Amino acid sequence: MMRIHKPIILTIFLSFCELVSAFCEEAKVSVIEKKLLTDFLLSEEKTNIWEITNEQVYGGESVGRFEFYDGEVLILGKTKSQSGGLLSFRSKPKKWDTKGYDGLLIHLKGDGKSYLATIRTQQLVRNRQISWRTKFKTKKDPQNWQVIKLPFEEFRPFVYKVDSRRFMDKETTVDPNSIESIGIMLDDSKTMGFKMRLDKIEAYRNISSSESR
Repeated sequence: MMRIHKPIILTIFLSFCELVSAFCEEAKVSVIEKKLLTDFLLSEEKTNIWEITNEQVYGGESVGRFEFYDGEVLILGKTKSQSGGLLSFRSKPKKWDTKGYDGLLIHLKGDGKSYLATIRTQQLVRNRQISWRTKFKTKKDPQNWQVIKLPFEEFRPFVYKVDSRRFMDKETTVDPNSIESIGIMLDDSKTMGFKMRLDKIEAYRNISSSESR
């Protein structure tokens, strides 16, 4: 009869325990609570708060526009490399009710390009408003909706003409209770066209399985 050494049995047992522990930790946050922020349905309240901004204020030439349909918005345009290649679709200042949430879910149909999700909060650095940014990539799939999950903790601060790394605590993150603008930015040095459809934007909160019962 083949003998199995105790150290081998102990190693297998500990590995199994680690696997179970990891699974349990994953299960704790596998449930999320979602809250609709906007669905782009045609109404004055939901359509008048959005705008396109670009670097034309600095003499640039990138152009873009957006068109509302009943329940989605089409964003398209072209960036120009010689003028910086910057264009943003964002909400005008308003209070977004995201207190207690952990991030955003953006439902979109993309074009295969990379974009920046942007958030503006009431947080200030040297009397300048912070713009928080995180990068995401879209799939080139005009038929199916893609859900982009954007945890607030992954957003990084940007302050115009201020080195935020010098004047901000490294532990400072997005304050969900002070978000007043949400947007999507194409910031590319290339001359390129882009096209995206947005269906809705949600806030989400991670909850444990025990909380969901």
